[in-house]
Amino acid sequence: MNSTEELKVTRSEKGRKARKKGVSFELETRKDLMAKGWVVTKFDNDVINGELKQAKKSFNPFTKRIGVGNGFPDFLTMRVMKDDGVINYRVYGVESKKAKYLDSEEKEKVRWLLKNNIFEKILVAYPGIVDGKKTVLYKGALTNEPVLMHEGY
Repeated sequence: MNSTEELKVTRSEKGRKARKKGVSFELETRKDLMAKGWVVTKFDNDVINGELKQAKKSFNPFTKRIGVGNGFPDFLTMRVMKDDGVINYRVYGVESKKAKYLDSEEKEKVRWLLKNNIFEKILVAYPGIVDGKKTVLYKGALTNEPVLMHEGY
């Protein structure tokens, strides 16, 4: 083999690595939200043809496993807020994105979910560095404004 063949990486290998990194970042996002006091669950619904439907499961014939998690956004997050004895709930959708930005189809889904009051807000979680440490940062899905997901939020 010559050096160009050795350096050549197939598209499937690139895709496998990208999926692995994406799944890893989703787990990191989930742990970060839970550490900040949010109840987090996988959202397995999706907007299909202007309706909220259960997302299709994917079957991997090699591992013989059914994959869950094709919904949009990735997570449904909830927190109970008590203000002067009144109980309120914050229900957000969180989409994990290594690349930080949503594509146009995902933005359309965000608009539909917000318009139909499925979520109060939808956020994008993305990797960042704060004070020299890797961390998960959050921004509004449509506004791109930074959002703090701390304990009192």
